[in-house]
Amino acid sequence: MKSPLLPFVLPTPKHKSRLAPPVYLNPPTVAEVAEYLERMGWSGLVDARALVSKMDAVGWIYGRAQLPVRSWKALCASWARQAELARE
Repeated sequence: MKSPLLPFVLPTPKHKSRLAPPVYLNPPTVAEVAEYLERMGWSGLVDARALVSKMDAVGWIYGRAQLPVRSWKALCASWARQAELARE
């Protein structure tokens, strides 16, 4: 008995290849981050030098999915929110 002809389907990878991590093209300086944190009232919660050093070390990507950072100001807000939760 002949088997029915099935359509040929190429397997697709679940994750895209991660040959080179994306790079944040215009990273802020420590002074810019410190000024922004001061203006927002988060200077006591987040260390600007630590934030910039950490993100420089990982190539301005975040999370398990290793997504590129699109807004460093939103990243500052996230760090401040986490610091506030850790204080409670």
